[in-house]
Amino acid sequence: MAQQAQPLPYGVGRTSRTWVAWAVLLAALAIAGWYGWSREITEGMIVTGLRNIGPMGGATWGLDVAFVVYWVGVSFAGITVAALIRLANLTALKPIARMAEALTVIALVLAAFAVMYDLGQPFRGIVNLFHYARPQSPFFGTFTLVISGYLFASLVYLYLDGRADAAELAKVPSRLQWFHRLWAAGYRGTPAERARHDRTAF
Repeated sequence: MAQQAQPLPYGVGRTSRTWVAWAVLLAALAIAGWYGWSREITEGMIVTGLRNIGPMGGATWGLDVAFVVYWVGVSFAGITVAALIRLANLTALKPIARMAEALTVIALVLAAFAVMYDLGQPFRGIVNLFHYARPQSPFFGTFTLVISGYLFASLVYLYLDGRADAAELAKVPSRLQWFHRLWAAGYRGTPAERARHDRTAF
């Protein structure tokens, strides 16, 4: 029996004048941000006012670095909430755990963007990372160990946790059915698969 799409509650997915106004405002802010970033790429970090302490003034700590700490902290909060729900086996809060896992991944991606933005010229910085990488450097540890390793582990955890739901969604005809089948990767929910899943995702 074919399933009919139901409208989402609270006006989700509908547009209004307020929605359009917010969209225009955020688009303008995004354009201004891209313009500022293009100046930073071409002229360097000097345009942000960040300098070493000395007669030139400026600050050695700014929003670029603060955003790295902030987004990594948000990611830790997300994974902590998800882990506590799994460890305590709070079935009623499982949907919140899924949202917390997704929040962790998004926050880590934004933290990586903040690190690249802080370089001033991120493309040159990433290339030089492979040529002049020093394990004792704070940048090396922040970008490669904390963000990259943590992001990979969070993606694996989110993927494993969503396989069962993806397998159920793959049975429903939709435009995203191919994506759900790819995510499920042959998962059928047999007792052996569920036991293996519980061991992997605790």
